Amino acid sequence: MIVEGVAPELPAGAVPVSAVFNTEIELVGYKLQQDALTSQDTIDLTLYWHSLQEVTNDYTIFIHLTDANGMILAQEDSSPTQGKFPTSRWSPGQLIEDEHHTLTTKNLPAGKYNLRIGLYNSTTGERLLVQNENGSVPDSSFLLAQLQAGAFGYGIQADPNGDAELNIPAIQELGFEWVKFQMPWKIVEPTAGNYDWTTWDQVINAYAAKNIKVMLNIVKAPDWARPADDDRNVEGPASDPAYYASFVAKVAQRYQGKVQAIEIWDEQNMWYKAGGQGRMNPIDYVKLLQQAYPAIKAANPEMLIISGGLTPAGNVADMAIDDVEYLNQMYANGVKGYFDALGAHPAGYNCPALADWRTVTAAEAGATSFLEPFTTRHHSWCFLGTLEAYREVMVANDDGDKAVAITEFGWAVGDSPQPGYTFALDNTPVERAKWLVEAYQWGKKQGWVGPMILWNLDYSLTTPVTELGYFSIYYTSAYEALVKIPK
Repeated sequence: MIVEGVAPELPAGAVPVSAVFNTEIELVGYKLQQDALTSQDTIDLTLYWHSLQEVTNDYTIFIHLTDANGMILAQEDSSPTQGKFPTSRWSPGQLIEDEHHTLTTKNLPAGKYNLRIGLYNSTTGERLLVQNENGSVPDSSFLLAQLQAGAFGYGIQADPNGDAELNIPAIQELGFEWVKFQMPWKIVEPTAGNYDWTTWDQVINAYAAKNIKVMLNIVKAPDWARPADDDRNVEGPASDPAYYASFVAKVAQRYQGKVQAIEIWDEQNMWYKAGGQGRMNPIDYVKLLQQAYPAIKAANPEMLIISGGLTPAGNVADMAIDDVEYLNQMYANGVKGYFDALGAHPAGYNCPALADWRTVTAAEAGATSFLEPFTTRHHSWCFLGTLEAYREVMVANDDGDKAVAITEFGWAVGDSPQPGYTFALDNTPVERAKWLVEAYQWGKKQGWVGPMILWNLDYSLTTPVTELGYFSIYYTSAYEALVKIPK
């Protein structure tokens, strides 16, 4: 598009810049459709040019995505406006709108990347000198923006006792990269030093053979490792974190190249995962990470280590610690540096995926059975509320370069839910499909989210009469919707 005028104005939403090339052409603005990147993503960029004088040459634009060392990871060289309106036809007073779509590389590591722009003479290869408000720009390329690449990846949790011959093709059809399994420590090492890897060798080998990344959530300490005074009616950690560290290091070593991530415990802010009422203790959990992290890295340096996803919750005496409060206490007690990604379990309940927990109404959510999210406001009721709260804590602790790994999320649907799951009555299959798509699309855009593990694929088949099945997407409209979304 060409706009005529003495000083043409940028369209709404464009970011103003000033980069002058050889005193002939000025880059005056741009629009980026994203500020985050994923593997094999497309950078959708619109540049706005303004000629300062008559231009006699036809110049070529280069767009480079570079890392911190200047290595080019993605590149596009093209004529402005795809050759429809070359620079030799530009005149002063014209605003040139110039669209580009640059494909990034596969397996782009998490981190910050520079988007650089320049012009050159396609006949001689000589770049045009660039000046900004501070003077000449090195290498004759203008730093337009910085983009964050996250560790985003699509994933889903499956039952390790489920049918791999059914689940693997389903995950492939979904276009998902990750599968998550929960590995009960007490099943693999029921007595100290005696291991049964049979089931896990079969499961992990089957998925690894199909190039599906495996995440293991390692929980449930065996009785021999637990404190003598904890509540054996619920799950709990070991009395000595060294026991757990030794076990997870063995897992990391045994499955090197086949398991890509380990989540260290989960929902440790809840009494039934902490060994009983009143036993939830962020200091103890930090000590667990401080031993498990170096033990795993020594056995397998490439392993992604994820902190245990907290249960979104408020404070309930002896039974639950508010998850954001728990996370703040983790940082206050030295957790920084002992995980690669922060685990999160942002529950959906009956709150739409992109709703603001502060303002969403029951009418907007279509809720009639479970009204607490709309009468008792708390971040934990809504998917976004939990994630945004965690992100704020991480940034406040100078840990914003780390990703948030969503290791469990989803919306339950059920006609006759068990006690505690009445919110499932309010969610329709159509709503769930819509919210799951929105959640994944939101996560992909952030740059600080990933991987993203849906709860769950197949528990409706393996445990159909439990609440686990309410979250399963097998044979549902949610499954079909997730197959269709661009990956």
